Amino acid sequence: MRLGCVTNKASQFTLPLLQDLGVRDYFEVVISGDTVARKKPDPLPLLVAAEQLETEPQASLMLGDSMSDVKAARAAGFRIVCMSYGYNHGEDIRDSNPDAVIDSMAEIKDIVDW
Repeated sequence: MRLGCVTNKASQFTLPLLQDLGVRDYFEVVISGDTVARKKPDPLPLLVAAEQLETEPQASLMLGDSMSDVKAARAAGFRIVCMSYGYNHGEDIRDSNPDAVIDSMAEIKDIVDW
């Protein structure tokens, strides 16, 4: 499985954070808020990530945590799984109608083979 990280955070914060967490090397592609002309919820960052990963949006899955992520994924043609917690301004992410909601990232392994 090929992985990319798409975030609205500026690259000056994203790259050191991924490095400090020890996960940078898992991501073949990192698209930050200042990498492309528009940020999520615009689909452009996801579409650029899919292109760089040489995959079709329809074959792609996004793991997100906000309404903005759901909007971006839907507009890009990605499937979307959301964490039950995260940057959603106190709103229940289920109200945004993602394809699935999980409580732990460990649960993603049960979904990946859809």
